[in-house]
Amino acid sequence: MTSKNLFWVRCKENNKRRIWVWIVSILLQLVSYPAVMTVYLSRIQFWNKEGMYATKDIYKTALYEATADAIGFQPKTYMFVIILALLIGMQGFSYLYDRKKVDMYHSVPIPMESRYATIYWNGIASYLIPCIASIFIAILIALTQGAMGGTVLAECGYAFVLNLLFFLVIYHTTILAVMLTGNKVITGFLIFGFLFLEYFAVQLYNGLKYTFFDTADNYFTNLEPQLSPIYDYSMKVYELKWETDLTKIGDIIFPMYIKWFVLMAVLGVIAYLCYWKRPAESAGKAIAFGKAKPVLKVVIATMVGAAICYLVYESAYYNVWITVLAMLAGTILCCGALEVIFEFDIRAMIKHLVSSGVSIGIVLIIFCIYHFDILGYDTYVPDVEDVESFALYTGTYYQDYFREGDGYDYITENEYYKQNMFLTSVEEICELVKKSQNIEGEEMGEGRQFYVLYRLKSGREVSRRFYVDFDDASNEELLNEIVGNEEYINGVYQIAKAEKVLENKTLEISYSNGTVEKALPSVDAEKIKEAWLKDMEQFDFSLARHNRPCGKIELLFTDCYNIWNLPVYDSFTNTIDYLKENNAYYPLELNPEDIASVTVTNYHYSLYEEATLYEESTINSKVVATSVTAATDVTETFTEPEEIAEIVAHIYPTNLDLNWNSVDELEQDYEITIAFKAGADYPYGAGYYYYQFINGEVPGFVEEATAWTPEE
Repeated sequence: MTSKNLFWVRCKENNKRRIWVWIVSILLQLVSYPAVMTVYLSRIQFWNKEGMYATKDIYKTALYEATADAIGFQPKTYMFVIILALLIGMQGFSYLYDRKKVDMYHSVPIPMESRYATIYWNGIASYLIPCIASIFIAILIALTQGAMGGTVLAECGYAFVLNLLFFLVIYHTTILAVMLTGNKVITGFLIFGFLFLEYFAVQLYNGLKYTFFDTADNYFTNLEPQLSPIYDYSMKVYELKWETDLTKIGDIIFPMYIKWFVLMAVLGVIAYLCYWKRPAESAGKAIAFGKAKPVLKVVIATMVGAAICYLVYESAYYNVWITVLAMLAGTILCCGALEVIFEFDIRAMIKHLVSSGVSIGIVLIIFCIYHFDILGYDTYVPDVEDVESFALYTGTYYQDYFREGDGYDYITENEYYKQNMFLTSVEEICELVKKSQNIEGEEMGEGRQFYVLYRLKSGREVSRRFYVDFDDASNEELLNEIVGNEEYINGVYQIAKAEKVLENKTLEISYSNGTVEKALPSVDAEKIKEAWLKDMEQFDFSLARHNRPCGKIELLFTDCYNIWNLPVYDSFTNTIDYLKENNAYYPLELNPEDIASVTVTNYHYSLYEEATLYEESTINSKVVATSVTAATDVTETFTEPEEIAEIVAHIYPTNLDLNWNSVDELEQDYEITIAFKAGADYPYGAGYYYYQFINGEVPGFVEEATAWTPEE
């Protein structure tokens, strides 16, 4: 009992010295919770008086959402938590910066562990007690307004635990930095380094990878920080904020709980051990432990040297010697500057050359690894027997994806591919990648950039970027095996695996041939799916490469504005039969009698060089010649029926074009805009429609009318 009483007495005495910290904590917590709650609810009530909510249920839902925003997952709350953790951690052990205070504290006959425990637990209390009180006040405010429900309270509990663990991680990081240093400024730099070192290292790794390696992938995989609580919080808080399903919130948040708890415990133990080992004479010094100096020096100097490599290499137009010299100079200067900071002596710049040499050596090794690709990043192709399956992004289709059953739960394209595309044509993809590595850029015909994700049997995932020459006939058979199967269709088109989503009451379906837009009954969604998938059994690279779609079916989910586009080819007999049965099929050929005018713009891209003019101007009494590229585009509108008929016989709608087809098959210089007559027989949509000429089929009178003549 006596020891417990003494502990509480010491806590009360310590709190008297930290009263201003309590005041700051109370004010920030009151602003974070009760004040925000009051503002949010007042706003909802004002909008309700203005008639913004049609029913009481909608108004009630808005109140609940406002309450959840106030005491649940607030994106801005973590900034207050960081401020309090830094303030409380540094202030509590700030006596370690002053030798006189250290002597005074240590002269008091109190065990070191008791002194540490008093300051440590008081720090947590100065955050926790105001936090709990503020949340309780905010809940009372919500209850008086009828804005509190069980789900909101559960979200509040989740957020409270998350913020507490987040506080403890930053708090322990701050205490560790204090124990390692003897100067407030250096402590601040060390805290910043601890909190952001991993993030900077990861960004530097990714930057160097994309700078030096041709096959670096940023589509399927991108290394992210794994231990940074600030990165975790900032990346997940919005996902948590908009998630309404408590089960899904738990799936997201419990791994963070576990990771942060372990991280907090490890940092706390290390900080406590450093407190025990900290020399009393460390007060006022930059670094408390002499053995930590070379470690910090090597880490910081290496990061600086690698950052210089990343910044200079491209700026110097890939000049190796300039890059190496800049890296060496930057690393050496950084080592010298750190020694001066550690010793507070300019003469220390040339001390401890061994650690400086280690830093320089590591920086040079990093450069060699990237520049000479020592680890074989660009030449990597897995053994066929080591690959379980793979996903492939061809850059051909543009689809929206979302989790079935919730139209608002949008997921990214690469996430959908990773979850749903499991291709097994491993031998073909490995051969295709190897072929791409043996092709020099200038030797490739019409290339396309692909991304591949290898799923290895070991559980590891590796992704790479590579280019495929579509003009190489030997690639056609390989691509037919890779994309001409159900595995690929399931991975690209969500409709192939959709079930309940096609029963969505907000679904609108239409067919278009580029200009005609015909609505289809949404109740036929399953019938359309069945017909189209039956036709897609014939799909492969050859079909897509040598044919262009004659139309597309569009499925629009109006509650979330997600769109699925299904290309339709001339050989899709099942789909076309369905369209004909519903009077929705219209051929690509337009009826010239329905067209009011055709406007053709010829941009003359190949004549830009000839269009370069030189203008003289006087600057500082000197005559300076500057190049000016004149506009080469020429626009002409055609209204004669004969001319219109000739033009529309040789055009293709721009919005149906897919990336499988050759760019050269359509004239890139020309853009065609068609305006239709009012009251035309076809169900043309409103507005203008854009087309391109088929290559080599531009009528002579169009070429003459849109010819460009340089101005004299």
